[in-house]
Amino acid sequence: MVAFRSNRNLERAHMIKLIDSLFKKILLDKWKDEVVYNQRVLFGLAEEFYFLEYHDEELWTKILDTAIHKNKINNTHYWVTIHQTTKALNEDPESPLKGKFTDKI
Repeated sequence: MVAFRSNRNLERAHMIKLIDSLFKKILLDKWKDEVVYNQRVLFGLAEEFYFLEYHDEELWTKILDTAIHKNKINNTHYWVTIHQTTKALNEDPESPLKGKFTDKI
């Protein structure tokens, strides 16, 4: 998805539509194998979803729940990033996720 940042010929809505129609099911199906045990993938998804302004409650809840249940922190920078990102989404008055993560943050 980082390549999408450099290619601004396509609108943000195009990538959001692709995630909703194609990638969301795959992400959810492979979550345990690909995301739970790989912190870089977890925080990469959070960063890119935030950049894209992708506000899917199911995926964001899954990201936050996975981060909360991690037993080992490999990189504290990732944890700061996930905390700042979810805090921003939780406090943004225009975000559809406003107030959804108050108990978890």
